[in-house]
Amino acid sequence: MRASWTSTGPAETSPDGRVGWVSLVPSEGGRVGPTELHADSVDGGAAVSQRLDRSRVPFLGGWFRGQLVYETWGDAASFVSDLVHRPRPVPRAEDLGVLQPDGAYRARITAEGLEILHHDGAPSRVVRLRGFGRTMFADLAWEDDRHVLTTITRNGRQAVARIGTGGRVSLASEWREAGWVGVAFLPPAHGTAARCCRGR
Repeated sequence: MRASWTSTGPAETSPDGRVGWVSLVPSEGGRVGPTELHADSVDGGAAVSQRLDRSRVPFLGGWFRGQLVYETWGDAASFVSDLVHRPRPVPRAEDLGVLQPDGAYRARITAEGLEILHHDGAPSRVVRLRGFGRTMFADLAWEDDRHVLTTITRNGRQAVARIGTGGRVSLASEWREAGWVGVAFLPPAHGTAARCCRGR
């Protein structure tokens, strides 16, 4: 059976030197086998596994505060597991977010605003400003290792906001009529750093 297993995506490494992955046996050809979540030290020798419900296909999202996060087809929530206790559902707002280019931080949009997290999900900074990411596609992107770009919507108008890892917010585009799909990330507009913060 071991020779016939596959996975649903790449393995995920944690900052403390662990690696996590999913294994399953594809059902083609009438084969049946377990669907499991695994973790081990990068050097090996500390492997632990947890069997999951094989009726749901898990997709590993990464590590969050020392636990593995995964999503499954058909569920509105994500799940976290320490591979000892039963996985627990968490709102998608608790997902890891978008990884910074150098891998040190992640960013995610929540109901409160924008959060900058350390790689393992530990909070670093919260920018409490509503209206971020209210578009259909690409609602968050790292511009470089120190700045995140996302849309911001105010009074029927929309612009691209630039948020630094230190919490400073400025505009990276002019205000335009809001659209559901969003706006393209444009070069920065000079002299507009405070406009989005006044709730225009």
